[in-house]
Amino acid sequence: MSQETMSMSMSQEESWQSQLVSPEQRLSALLKSSRLADLTINFPGHERCLQAHRLVLAMTSPVFEAMLYGPLAEGEELNLHEDPPEAFEWLLEYMYRGHIQMPEVRLAVQVYQLASKYQVEALMVLCSKYLQETLRPENLAEMYDTAVLLEDEHLLQRCYEVVDLYPTAVLSSPSFGLLSRGALRHLLQRPLHIPTEVILLKALLACSSGAAPSVCQIAKHYRRVLQEQHATRSTLWFYASCMIDTDFPRLFCSLKWGQARRSTKGLRDEISDFLPMVRFLSMTTDEFVEHVMPSGVLSLQEISSILMNIKELMDVPLPTICCPTRDKRLCYVDSLLRRLTLSTTPALARSRKSARGSIFVHNSQEQILIMNLRTSNTLLVSKLECKGIHPTAGSAAVAIKDHNGCVIGSATSEGPVVEFEEHVSLQPDVSHCVTVRLEGHWPRGEMGDFVATTEGVEIEGKIAYTEGRIGSVTLHFWCFN
Repeated sequence: MSQETMSMSMSQEESWQSQLVSPEQRLSALLKSSRLADLTINFPGHERCLQAHRLVLAMTSPVFEAMLYGPLAEGEELNLHEDPPEAFEWLLEYMYRGHIQMPEVRLAVQVYQLASKYQVEALMVLCSKYLQETLRPENLAEMYDTAVLLEDEHLLQRCYEVVDLYPTAVLSSPSFGLLSRGALRHLLQRPLHIPTEVILLKALLACSSGAAPSVCQIAKHYRRVLQEQHATRSTLWFYASCMIDTDFPRLFCSLKWGQARRSTKGLRDEISDFLPMVRFLSMTTDEFVEHVMPSGVLSLQEISSILMNIKELMDVPLPTICCPTRDKRLCYVDSLLRRLTLSTTPALARSRKSARGSIFVHNSQEQILIMNLRTSNTLLVSKLECKGIHPTAGSAAVAIKDHNGCVIGSATSEGPVVEFEEHVSLQPDVSHCVTVRLEGHWPRGEMGDFVATTEGVEIEGKIAYTEGRIGSVTLHFWCFN
């Protein structure tokens, strides 16, 4: 080969360096082209393989440094049996470029686990922050396992906040069944602010791979109890009363025949460790008969004993699987209170002359503060604040009414903060109103529309206001979505 031909060949071969001005660009080009690669990474069981550079991997990870340059260094091929290929490719992107655009949550969790495995600490921090920012009730299960496994206190704390605010949504999420047993046990040690134990039971059933027994199996349960086990008259009466109280025949009809079911024994074995965490005694008879009995997780003797204890009919000892606590889990603490300010602005401003401001009212007259109040979720109102509540004498009487005009909560106050002795439940998609009786000044009768949202809760309606001043009411409430 002539000197000129060799020179042209070298010029063409080396041209890629001259077009890249920064080390980052050069490393990126190496990753894309596999130029100068001295390592093949295989993923047994997968067809994909990656070309890489030993030095780059060793520069980023002390684990790879030991694997590739230590006494037991690998050869030209590296077999990674446990690593997901797609997630490892994202890890390589970070190693070569120093920064990456984080993938969707499922993949980000895998990248985080790989970053921990290979001790790429800077990437671990990035992954943790990203997961904290994207954490939602519907994807919490995907992150909780990793947070527990990697002992990520910051991500765990964020998970706790979501569980406290949205316990029902978390437990009812389709992805909840993805939790490992260790993560599930860890989660259930937290306070769960759920309105009924049925939600927890359904979540545990979702964590198993099975389903409830068929109608035929349930019927056999009762035949054995009532016919084969020499049931006493009191037991016969007890079961009959339960079935009548809960419309049990209709429950049978509502279940689908022929649906594939697994054995109740297998289902019981899978979730037996968690059943003592379910507060069966806090359930109503209806809840127990409609949800627990068809699930097949309890034996006939356990069903009989727990039902009798729920109805407190006889002094029957509880089975060991049953939690003795009768209290519901809902915890009304100030740290879980949410706040939402409802306010409106007059649609058309009037002149000072035509604006009459407020009028003086007497406590014999009931004034409407909020009307057509509707919420997207069940809210448990603890108190409300309204600067317009300023009685000149005595105290103001505030009432919350349902769509039929019936008072569902009331309280008195001598100032703008009104606290209810017991929380007032506002049901979703039902119209409510708030009224006030006081002696003092009150908005002159204008009502303005408002829509307010916070953390998955939306409230809308009409609120009284005085022209020249925006009307506003701040609700303090619990919402265990």
